[in-house]
Amino acid sequence: MISKQRLSVLAVAAALSGGLAVPAHAQMQAIAPGTVYSLHTTANGRCPALDWHLVVGPDGNTLSGMVAWNNMQSMAHLEGKLGADRSFSTVATEVSGPNVGRTAKVSGQAQNNGWLMVQIEGDGVSCQNIKVPIWQQQGKQ
Repeated sequence: MISKQRLSVLAVAAALSGGLAVPAHAQMQAIAPGTVYSLHTTANGRCPALDWHLVVGPDGNTLSGMVAWNNMQSMAHLEGKLGADRSFSTVATEVSGPNVGRTAKVSGQAQNNGWLMVQIEGDGVSCQNIKVPIWQQQGKQ
């Protein structure tokens, strides 16, 4: 069985990946470099409470950040490339807490409505359809 820390790492990965598919004919809007996604999610089943902070890189094609759980005592880092359809799949790696080095698969997609839809899967953790809103866009405060 996996700890809540492992689950959090997985949830972070899910947050970055956005889980909903977008039809091929739907027009994809570029995500502005520097866009910040930030959110606190509550625990639900095999998904622990998570604190998210994700940023779109200067090239507009990368997403990186952190997710924390266990009252921010444990944290995982993730980084991935956004595809042409704004989907991503990456691995979140625990960088603090009792299980440093533990990993979870995170996938998802940036939606046209400004949200990320994310899934996280790992040993003992499963977070589905986590909705992470844009907190701030570059140049907008």
